[in-house]
Amino acid sequence: MIVRGYDYEYDKMDRCVDRANELLRDSDFYEKISQKMSFDMATCSPEYIAKKMKQKLGVLKCHVKLYRGRRWSKALAYFTPSDPDAIYINTRRLGRSDGSVVATIIHEWVHLVDHDDLKESFGHGSNSPVGKQNTAPYWIDNLAQGMVDQVEDYNNNESSNIVYRISGWQRFKNAFKFWRWF
Repeated sequence: MIVRGYDYEYDKMDRCVDRANELLRDSDFYEKISQKMSFDMATCSPEYIAKKMKQKLGVLKCHVKLYRGRRWSKALAYFTPSDPDAIYINTRRLGRSDGSVVATIIHEWVHLVDHDDLKESFGHGSNSPVGKQNTAPYWIDNLAQGMVDQVEDYNNNESSNIVYRISGWQRFKNAFKFWRWF
């Protein structure tokens, strides 16, 4: 479940968090994910991802936190393994449709579920958006925006500004995972 982690009233975010939770409880949403043939950069099937997302909805509690990004930053949001129960949304980039903000929340939820799954991987690698539209986070956020905006085959170009932050230390550890003493 996605919950509000911010201290003040923000109507747009309240609407978007509620809508994201509605989507995550919608069996049609998971059915559409399951019908996908495959995802790039995923070590598992779309059915597995849909099942994991649905399972984790009742287990994981994700807080949406707001931050004020730098003026020049194009980042819409981020998820970081150092705070795995939070999604950070850039308040400077909220001048978008509700569907786009919901898509961003869902994108980050996919990262959170991926991070929680120790068996399989279904992220999108680096923050470069080039060629990532068929990865699980991007494809599922496009599906979410299409369902919210009631548009078939929606291609959300704004999601290319979503970032996944990983610390230098974590990158180093990941590069040397085969060393047991790390």
